Amino acid sequence: MKILVDLVAELEEAKEEIQEPAVPVEEPVIKEEDEEAKDVEAEENEHTWTEEERAALEEAETLKKKGNEAYLAKNHSVAREFYTSAINTAPEKATEKSVYLANRAAVDLALEDYKSVVEDCTESLKINPNYIKALQRRAAAFEKLEEEEKALEDFQKVCELDAENKQARAQVQRLEPVVEQKRERLKEETIAKFKELGNMVLGKFGLSTDNFQTVKDPETGSYSVNFVQNS
Repeated sequence: MKILVDLVAELEEAKEEIQEPAVPVEEPVIKEEDEEAKDVEAEENEHTWTEEERAALEEAETLKKKGNEAYLAKNHSVAREFYTSAINTAPEKATEKSVYLANRAAVDLALEDYKSVVEDCTESLKINPNYIKALQRRAAAFEKLEEEEKALEDFQKVCELDAENKQARAQVQRLEPVVEQKRERLKEETIAKFKELGNMVLGKFGLSTDNFQTVKDPETGSYSVNFVQNS
């Protein structure tokens, strides 16, 4: 009887060990595999690789992993060199280049080289238009370059692809009023320039832009112009 009790106790103890949650491991900023990049695997499989191409792709993957290690160690210049080598080593049709380009963009984002971020992410998205990380990194770079409208478009695209992406939704909510204010300010500046030019022309006829009243339609947002005779 004691043996049976001991056996049951051991089984219960083993069960508790299996159910015990594993210690969380810190996830790299740049993963070894990216879920979004898997969307292009079907196209990859359609291509028949030569032995030389397979070897080149394996080498590119090794270079990417070394780049990831350098990035996590915050050795950005070295990481960038590894990612660049991976891009140049991979076969021309390798869809993995989308990941390598987006990873190099992550480095450039840390180095505050925002134009390079936009360039690499744009190239990455040509390979995989639904690559969320590339969209997010390009959006961040666009905002730093004061191109908030383009940043908003990228974050909106992320929301379309992943409705549960809280970070992207928060960015959309934050950027929408910023973009709207910028549009209004640009519109006012444009009107002011046209008014200045108009006064130069109309002054020859004893008129000014004050003789023309602009009225904004609250429903459509468009403007109509009415002539007003000054007394």
